Amino acid sequence: MMEYEQEVKSRLAEAINSSAMSLAELSRRTEIPYTTIQEYARGVMPTAARLGLLCRALGVSADGILGLDDK
Repeated sequence: MMEYEQEVKSRLAEAINSSAMSLAELSRRTEIPYTTIQEYARGVMPTAARLGLLCRALGVSADGILGLDDK
């Protein structure tokens, strides 16, 4: 379970860090505090609701971040 969680956090951090959008803009679009966005960019796991907001703003699928489209 820990390995899966690490993979999810890593995929989310990569999506955030590879986005052309700044962390400040991502914070503005999602209404998630900037400092919290910074934590997610470093690999902290968001709640399911925030994961959905982040995926929508970043234009990535939650299935992709969760590794469900790898199967």
